Amino acid sequence: MQAHGLALTAYYLDVFSADRLQECLDPRHSVTRQECAQLRGECLKYLRQQGLVVSSECGADWAIPYIDAAAYVSSPGIGVAVPLFGLVYHDALIVPGDGIS
Repeated sequence: MQAHGLALTAYYLDVFSADRLQECLDPRHSVTRQECAQLRGECLKYLRQQGLVVSSECGADWAIPYIDAAAYVSSPGIGVAVPLFGLVYHDALIVPGDGIS
């Protein structure tokens, strides 16, 4: 897109923070969940270094240092939904929509 003269100001990595951290014990490509978080964080950090606003679907605590906004979506379930993510991290990132309502 940049090669065609489109100036990017933001980038959204879908499911980067929504999907659970992966792990693999295969010696050909082993990775721990901690390494997975570090590698995903490096991708997000790279985007920020490009001067972009970084967002991802459904924030996760490990991603807070790397993202500017998270489209937190609560899943329906049993009990009363409490928007803890928005309440806890409201000073750290933008939580659009009803993330803190």
